[in-house]
Amino acid sequence: MATIGDRASQTREPNVTTAPGARVLTPPARSRPSTPAEQEVGTVQVWPHLLVIEFLGALIITINLILLSALFNGPFLDLANPDKTPNPSKAPWYFLNLQELLLHMNSALAGVIVPTVALILIAIIPYIDRGTKGLGVWWYSERGPKIAIFTAIYTTVVVMALIFLDKYFPLKANFSTWLTTGDIAQNGQSGVLSFLTEFASGILGGKNPELAHANALGILVEAIVGWTIPTICFLLFPTLLVILLKRVFKGIDLTEIIIGLFTGFVTVYLVLTFVGTAMRGTSMDLYPPWALPPNQEG
Repeated sequence: MATIGDRASQTREPNVTTAPGARVLTPPARSRPSTPAEQEVGTVQVWPHLLVIEFLGALIITINLILLSALFNGPFLDLANPDKTPNPSKAPWYFLNLQELLLHMNSALAGVIVPTVALILIAIIPYIDRGTKGLGVWWYSERGPKIAIFTAIYTTVVVMALIFLDKYFPLKANFSTWLTTGDIAQNGQSGVLSFLTEFASGILGGKNPELAHANALGILVEAIVGWTIPTICFLLFPTLLVILLKRVFKGIDLTEIIIGLFTGFVTVYLVLTFVGTAMRGTSMDLYPPWALPPNQEG
């Protein structure tokens, strides 16, 4: 009679050694394919078993919706009137994060470039992280939850700080005031502003220098406040997050870094949605969530 070791030696793969005295288990023998009759054992039919359960579930949900609509008045407004729009006029909740970005940067950057780049970065994650460790397993790493919590706190603090900074120190208004009434305006135009003024005057044919100066000022402010500063923030804070993750979590690998970056993306989405929903009131001013005024008809 062959022993376990004998059977193991017959089925052992080449170039694989086993320590002396180690117990090697052979894989179970392959079973024959099951017949259709055997496959039907222990199964149920879609009709009537599954469809009856789904119908009962849909019926219960419908009854609950009817009861809720009968017991509570929905927050419906009047019929849409283009001459009397609500203040503020907000997008659907899933677009409030983009609407919040529109308040702080150029509309093309907030509404087109940022969402496109975010979707592209999410799509290329499988091509960057090509490791096979932990595939399909949430928190396969013991540090996974800690990384997610750390990233969520970091991202929330940074996003809220930037929002309040723009509230109490609006860059666009302060920068425009500085260019028009500050040292630059007193000592003469800066080189960039002078060049833009001449360029705008050339486009307008030199007929209206005041309008050319206003256009040049608007171009300069939008280029710096609407494009340059937000782009620097988009690059700076994720880079700082990666550096902090490497410092706090020694030996962190690429998969765990991607966990942190993806957590940051989700946190930004949730924080901006919350701010747009519960903290933006009349004229999109910033209010505490407990003091948010009701919508007004403008």
